[in-house]
Parts: sequence; C-alpha cells; structure tokens
Amino acid sequence: MKNRNNRQSIRELPQNSLGKIAPQDVKMEAAVIGAMIYDFRLFEDEAKDLMSEEGFFYRESYRVIFESFSDLINQRKDPDQLMLMNDLSAKGKLELVGGAYELTILCQPLTATTFKTYVLSLYEKHLARKVILSGSKMIEDAYDSTNDIFEVISESEKTVLELSIKNNGNDVQHIQKSAKSVLDEVTHKILNRIEISGVLSGFKNLDAVTGGWQKTDLIILAARPSVGKTAFSLNLALHAAETGKPTAVFNLEMGAEQLTKRLLANISSVDMYQINNPLGNESMRIAPMVDYEIGELTRAQQHLSKIPLYIDDTSALTVSQLKSKCRRLNRKHGLELIVVDYLQLMRGNSEYKGNREQEIAQISRELKVLAKELKVPIIALSQLSRGVETRADKKPTLSDLRESGAIEQDADIVSFLYRATDEQIKEQPLLTGATLFDIQKHRNGRLDAMPFYSKLEIQKFYEKNPKDQVFNGPMQMNGTTFSSFEPIENPHKSFTGISPNEHDEVPF
Repeated sequence: MKNRNNRQSIRELPQNSLGKIAPQDVKMEAAVIGAMIYDFRLFEDEAKDLMSEEGFFYRESYRVIFESFSDLINQRKDPDQLMLMNDLSAKGKLELVGGAYELTILCQPLTATTFKTYVLSLYEKHLARKVILSGSKMIEDAYDSTNDIFEVISESEKTVLELSIKNNGNDVQHIQKSAKSVLDEVTHKILNRIEISGVLSGFKNLDAVTGGWQKTDLIILAARPSVGKTAFSLNLALHAAETGKPTAVFNLEMGAEQLTKRLLANISSVDMYQINNPLGNESMRIAPMVDYEIGELTRAQQHLSKIPLYIDDTSALTVSQLKSKCRRLNRKHGLELIVVDYLQLMRGNSEYKGNREQEIAQISRELKVLAKELKVPIIALSQLSRGVETRADKKPTLSDLRESGAIEQDADIVSFLYRATDEQIKEQPLLTGATLFDIQKHRNGRLDAMPFYSKLEIQKFYEKNPKDQVFNGPMQMNGTTFSSFEPIENPHKSFTGISPNEHDEVPF
C-alpha cells in the first residue's frame, strides 16, 4: 500500500462527504489558553500530556500560543502575558496570533476544576477529529484499486486499535512500578507454588527449560521435511487447548480435515492408516477398524468439540490476513497461543514481492509485533536449508534457517528438531529412534537439548520411549500363572538432567 502523509490538517477533513463541520469548540479553546496565561500553575502533568498531542487545538493561532507557552515552561520559566508576547515576537509569530491585544483579551481566570473539565472536553473533540481523519483515509485506500484490500483491512484494524490502546493503554512509568510488579509476581509464584508461568507444552523437561511458552514470545521451531515438526506442533497446540488455553493453529500446507485426522489419531491412539482406510487392506495385512477403535474415535471427536482449539487452513495466507484473523479471534475468544505452520509458505506485503529474503524478514518481524500486541506466544514453524544435509553430524545451526537471518534476530526462542545421529546413538544407545529438540537461542533463558520419542503413526511425541515398557502376558512358573504389566525403567536422563515424569501415561 502506498505510503501517504497522515498528518493532514484538520481543516482538510472531508466536510463535503459528510456535510458537517469537524468537532470543535474554539470558545472553549480560548478559555483554556486564557486561563493558562492568567495562571501557569494550571498547566500540570495530566493537562500537559493531553494538550501536547498534535492536533489538540482546532484553531491554528491557539496552537502557536500553546507551543510558545510550552517552550517557556521547558526553559524553566514561569510564563506570563509579557513573557509570551516577547517570545512570540522573537519567533516572528506575534501577528499570527492576533498581536498583543489578542493575548490581553484572552487572559481570563478559570477554576482548576473548570479548566480540567474544559481540557477533557477538548481532548474528546480532538479524538473525534482523529477518528474522522482515519476513517477518511480508510475510505480513500479502499477506493484505490492498486492497494491490496487485505492490507487495507489490516492497516485499518491497526489504526483503530492504536487509537484505543493510546487512550486506554500504558504511559511512560517510573521503574519503581515495574520493579514492584515483578516482585509481586515472584511472591505470588512462591506463595501459590507456581513452577511454570507460561502456557504448558505438555512436556516436563521442555517446560522446565522455558518456564512454559511466555507471553509476547516468538518461538521458531525449525526442521527439515518429514522430521515431524507439524506433529510436534500439534502436540503442543492440543495440550494448550486441553488445559483451557484458547489456541489457534494456522496451517498453510494441510487442510482442516487432514489436521483433524492427526488430532483424532493422537487422542484415540488409532493408527492414521486405519483412519484413512477404515476397511483395512488385505494385501498389506491391515485389519479393518473394529468397534473398540470406532468408539475411541468417537470419544476423541467429543473431546475435541469441548476444547478451545481453532484451525485455519487458508493457503498462501498473507501476514495481514493472519493479523486480522488473530485480532478477531482474540476479541471473541481471548487467544493464549498461536501456531503458524509454516513461515516460508506465508506471503508478505506486496511491496516486497520479488525479494523473498526481505519478504520473510517482514513476516517474522510482523509475527513478533503481533505477539507483543496480543500478548500471546506465537510458535512459528520454519524450514531449514539443505546445507544441514551436507554435514556429517546433520545437526542444524542458526545459519541454516531458510531464506532469512532476520528470523533469528526477531525470535525469542529458536529450536531445532532433528533425529539423533549415529554418533550420538553410539555414545548413548538409548537415543535410538530419538528426535532431539535443540534450543540454540533463548533470549530469556538457557540453551538446552532434550530427546523425544515419536509414534508418528498416531502423531504423538513422548519424553519416555514407549518401547522401554513391555507387557508380559500370562506365563507359567513353578505351577503358578502370572499376568502382569511390568515397566522397564528407562535409565536415560534427559539432557536437562531432569527425569521424565514417572507417572506419564505411555500407550502401547
């Protein structure tokens, strides 16, 4: 979308289209200016902040007087009528405001309460003019056929949101306030024994390192194709939703039904092949689906219908569309986690078309901005370059992030999924079949790596290897029949040094 100067004069507002004069009250502006000249002590912090906004005064001459008044205050002077007259004269603006006579007749007293009431009333009129100005820009941009309409919508939403945040949001504050807030948070965690503050991943070792997915964080999860990054991200999204955290999954590669099949397989432990082929396949010796499996799928479907998990399968999604959808979801449901699968399939704004590196940089930057705006963690999946395949250890590094180094710069956490190498398995045999989760950038924590074990036929990841638990069926020993489930302890400690939860449910 073409950049256009938004600092349009109030007198240029589209009065013709509406047939109305912009909201204003020049008599009230005169009273406020006159009261300040009469008693500069009325110009305290709250009034100063409101009146200092560009466009607060509708009449240009009052704006000029106010600027002169502010300059004198900043010079630690106590402005009066004579001092203002001299300052305006030195700047060559005295005649512009009506001369010395105008300053004299303006100078009139107001009570502190009336002054504050007038300032607040003028501020509301100032905001109304800003809304009109923003609305006229939206209309003009929508009429322009050269603009991308989704960018127009996104920019319009952003403008309205900025107006709302600016007038209801945070102001510059003394460090004491945030320091007390941090201490209160620490005390609250201690008193309530809260070990993990962010959105839980469902994996004890991972949560121990990250503290859960933190608000405003951009988390990059990168891997080569077919390692299981989509399955892993669905595990994370599913667990978040199961703990009551509204979660949105944007998948640009698969349809909603494909993703739902994966989630049903994960919950029910019914093989993906059987979900796709319920009648089985005799040549492949795959049995038809039985009543028990149909029942498990039904229970899984009912479970999914009760959790706050939202899926969008729009292909070639633009970053503007993503932001619009997330804002609407957040207003309606209160998002607490967003998953994007995957970053390189997204499209940036049209101005970067033809330069893929800049386009990806813009997308990653916008994702970080969105995470801060909505105060939610965003997990964005990313492809790795083929360079990782040429190395003997196949271990990814930050430089392998595909198409842009800006991803590394914008992310709070950069993690890689890759299968344990032969050398690693030789050193630690229990890593056989493991997929390693390797955190190589962690802006607010430590770097670490840990093994996970997958059963991709049901799209599920575990911290303990399911093969480390076996079932001993009925057996005879000295005339006695035994039938027992006998877990075999996994002696492997994760790279974090924390043992997986002994009570984790492990399917067969």
